[in-house]
Amino acid sequence: MSGETDLGDAITRAARRQRCRFWLRELWRRLRGRRHPFSCGTQYGDWRDRNCDRCSKGQSYDAETDSWGPWRCPLERALSEAALGDGTVSRSVARRIGLPWHDGDYSWDCHAREIR
Repeated sequence: MSGETDLGDAITRAARRQRCRFWLRELWRRLRGRRHPFSCGTQYGDWRDRNCDRCSKGQSYDAETDSWGPWRCPLERALSEAALGDGTVSRSVARRIGLPWHDGDYSWDCHAREIR
C-alpha cells in the first residue's frame, strides 16, 4: 500500500512541476511582451480563413507557378511566423489584430482587414 501512495505522490509532484514550468514560461513570454493569440492551430486556421483569406492585403497563391505571392500584410506574416514558431506574437501585433478586445473569443474580425 505504501508503494502505491509513493507512486501517487510522485505523479502529483511531477504534475505540479510541469504546471509550474508552463506558468514560468508563460510569465517569461509576457514579460518579454509576447502573447499567444490562439489556443491551437485550428483556431489560428479559422481566424485566418475569416480574415486573411478575405482581405485585399492577404497573400495570394498562383496556381500556374504553384507559389505564393509576396507578403503584403505585416500582421499576416507575423501570425504565420508565430504558427511555425512558438505561437507567440508581439504585443503590438496582438493589439493590431484586436486581441485585447476579444481575448477569450474563438474568432473575431481583424482590425486591419480590408474586405476584397
